[in-house]
Amino acid sequence: CFIYEKTSSHHRPGEVTYLLAQSGDSTCSALNSVYEGSRTIKLTR
Repeated sequence: CFIYEKTSSHHRPGEVTYLLAQSGDSTCSALNSVYEGSRTIKLTR
């Protein structure tokens, strides 16, 4: 299971960041935030 959050930068107009978290199992029951999880990913465009 994955959860994600889209954020934008106040310092760099037009820059978009997606924060992703992957749970350790197939459910999202223990995944409460994009900052938690067995893996966290930050994608910036």
